[in-house]
Formats: sequence, structure tokens, C-alpha cells
Amino acid sequence: MKTVRVAGLITLLIICSGCEKDPLVISPLDMLDGKKWYLEKRSRRDAQDTINFSYLGLPTFWFSLQRDNEDSSYMDSDGYVGRYQVEQSATALLLKIFDLNRGIAQSYRIVYVGYDYLVVEYDINQYVQLLYFSSRL
Repeated sequence: MKTVRVAGLITLLIICSGCEKDPLVISPLDMLDGKKWYLEKRSRRDAQDTINFSYLGLPTFWFSLQRDNEDSSYMDSDGYVGRYQVEQSATALLLKIFDLNRGIAQSYRIVYVGYDYLVVEYDINQYVQLLYFSSRL
């Protein structure tokens, strides 16, 4: 009886060890694409690393990123449309927005991107502004 259990356990281990699955790899671009990102809160960090949070309550600002093959489009609740690009710099993952209406480009450092949360930051004057978004999924 003991031999049958040991043989069964060994057989199970052999079968399970042969079942190696490929890890599911999702890129940051895949996590950003196809969603509306709602601004939930923002914070400002000064030179002394003091952080001040502003909770916005019901968010009124959102943006959407869509991509089809090589084409990418950006749209936000303020009516701006344009293109976007995600690129890896030496120190950070960057989200670059090219606004076609105003003819300007903005660059944000991606601090965190997940399936339904996004945190970006950018420098303004002597502060670092952090923006916290959720996809509300």
C-alpha cells in the first residue's frame, strides 16, 4: 500500500514537472492602451521632499490612449487630440503626448503602471507634480 502511494506521488511529480507554462508577459504599453484613465488625485513634492496631496473627489479629467498597429491616438476630456509614444530612456519609462491642437509636446515619467492604476510625474518650476489615475475597471 505504501509502495503504491509513493509510486503515485512520484508519477504525479513527473507529470507536473513537465507542465511548464510560458509566463504571460504584458508590456506597459498593453496596460495603458484602450482605457479611459481618470484623474483621482495629485500631489506635489518640493525640494525638501514634502508631499502635499489633493484629493479630487469625483474626477472630471480623463484621457484615453488607443493604438492600431503603428498608429497611436490620444484624446482627453478637455477636447485635446493628438498622438502618444511610450519610450524607455536611460532612467525612466516616458509617456510623450503630442498635442495636435496646440502644437506642443509634453513628457511624463511613468512611476507606476498596472492593469487599472497609473502614476505619472513631471517637473514644473521647482516641484515634481505626481498625477494618480485609475481606469475604474
